[in-house]
Amino acid sequence: MNCIGNGLSCTKNYNLDLNNDTNNDFILTAFRVAPLQIGLDKYSNVTASPLNGNAVKILVNSINVSIPLQFNTVIDSNLLLNQSWQTSGSQSLKNGIYGGSSSDTVWGLWDSLADYYLGLRILQSGQTYYGWVEIAR
Repeated sequence: MNCIGNGLSCTKNYNLDLNNDTNNDFILTAFRVAPLQIGLDKYSNVTASPLNGNAVKILVNSINVSIPLQFNTVIDSNLLLNQSWQTSGSQSLKNGIYGGSSSDTVWGLWDSLADYYLGLRILQSGQTYYGWVEIAR
């Protein structure tokens, strides 16, 4: 996603239909705002939104923060004490405020990570499946 110049807002959605039933199972969204006025903060975020009863693995008691998983991490019904499956809303991978009058602020667990995986739970015909999608920088 490229936003060039001042005063641009960009949103890019990536629809995931993992079971090929023509219904989207998840939407990954990248969003960025670059204000018209020089010196103001720029804002960007990347989120994952589960649809149709599907879920994203998140941290419990966080503000919708998804968990980055390493390659070969087992993804199944077992969860650590601080983890949960979230079936609604937008789960943050990365949020940030850049430039302008404040120092850069980035939050979410995906800030400095590249090539990590987002844990997914998919429901299809009464069956539960687990998988992942690679999130590359």
